[in-house]
Amino acid sequence: MSGLVNREFVRESARDIPVIANVDVAVLGGGPAGFNAAVAAARLGVSTIMIEKNGYMGGVATAGLVSIWHSLYSMDRKRKIIGGIVDDVLARLEERSAVYGQGDFYTESKGSFVVDTEAAKLVFDQLALEAGVKLLFHTYVVDVIGTMGEIQAVIVENKSGRGAIKAKIFIDCTGDGDVAYRAGASYEKGDLSGLMQPPGLCVRVGGLNPSAFKSFESGAVSKALDKEMDYNGQIYPSFLWYTKSGYRPDEIMMAAARMTNTDCSVGEQFSQASVDGRLQIDWIVRTLKNEVPGFEDAHIVDIAAEVGARETRRFLGDYVLTEEDLLTGRGFSDVIGHGTYPVDIHNPVGRGIIFKHLNGVVVTHDETGNVTTSMWTADGNKSDVQYYNMPYRVLLPRDMSNLMVAGRCVSMTHEALGAIRVMVNCMQLGQAAGVGAAISCLTQKIPRDVEVGSVQAELVNLGLEL
Repeated sequence: MSGLVNREFVRESARDIPVIANVDVAVLGGGPAGFNAAVAAARLGVSTIMIEKNGYMGGVATAGLVSIWHSLYSMDRKRKIIGGIVDDVLARLEERSAVYGQGDFYTESKGSFVVDTEAAKLVFDQLALEAGVKLLFHTYVVDVIGTMGEIQAVIVENKSGRGAIKAKIFIDCTGDGDVAYRAGASYEKGDLSGLMQPPGLCVRVGGLNPSAFKSFESGAVSKALDKEMDYNGQIYPSFLWYTKSGYRPDEIMMAAARMTNTDCSVGEQFSQASVDGRLQIDWIVRTLKNEVPGFEDAHIVDIAAEVGARETRRFLGDYVLTEEDLLTGRGFSDVIGHGTYPVDIHNPVGRGIIFKHLNGVVVTHDETGNVTTSMWTADGNKSDVQYYNMPYRVLLPRDMSNLMVAGRCVSMTHEALGAIRVMVNCMQLGQAAGVGAAISCLTQKIPRDVEVGSVQAELVNLGLEL
């Protein structure tokens, strides 16, 4: 609830909106899903425009400072299961020495990748422009024009005022599904009680000395933060993790803040989350400076420009992907992507987090800070599932004809979202939507009627392992 009960209204005069673009494919949102959708569509030769609210692409990978991209390999790290445009991005980053493979549980270069978020902005620009994508930054979608499940145009607004964008196919990659929502598509939010995973806010912290990393390993960091925050009197709710900088040994990125009881699709709550996130980060850094060895000279280098929403709207499509589908590795004839990231559920209202891994292991961090390990399998034994599958049908809102969705707003349950929402998965969903939209334009069919085999063939041409 927004808290605004009694509203005063003004009437906006009717006006003619100039058409500023008429293209084959319009991609709304330039995060990991939107970037991939636009590049994939444009590479197939259809005219493509991408609308993004920031002045650069990447979303949580840039504006959100989330620098870790998860594994492209199966659970046993023997088979590459993710590829395509993500490979092109990583190759360009490697040319700039702007990415490294993270070791430990992951084997070097077959596990997760830590990317430089600023270099990523440059690489996204390069690949989009090379593909022929028309880019329109600092622009918001503010309305949708359409009837009977078909969109004729989206209304956007920027420094030039309002404009209309017409397209044959629209792809909603806004994360919250703002276009699908305005178009009237059916959606769900949260778990059975309507509670959603809380958003987070990342920060880069510099001035650390080597003993700071020993403090992470020893648990001194967690212990210091296990108390009430001085700005609101609440117990610190976050599950803190970090990655090292690729350039500076004294700098890290911390996923530090977590704002509970928040719906980022509500304007007032989204705004408040930004304020609360910064207050949390301020408290965290001050606390670590004063209490933890290695942080004596710590200082904030950069706070993420935007809050990272984990969950808002999920649009009901031709298939609803479930947790069981993921954990059992269920196959789909219309598969368009794979993944291994666990079902990761952050407590919506307080501390705690649960990870359900494909190998059958459940790791639970409860509200008191205790960590327990169990099994989700019926027989208590480990599972040999190597990866899960994502079907094309989750991209197709069931009550829309020329609208696709990609990213964390696709058709899935609350639990499945806990795994699908990470960037490498959203990138696959985006490139599949881009290919599907392009083929739709080339064959003059709606995305739902496109031959899935042709989508899969083009994805393989892009480099996806199917």
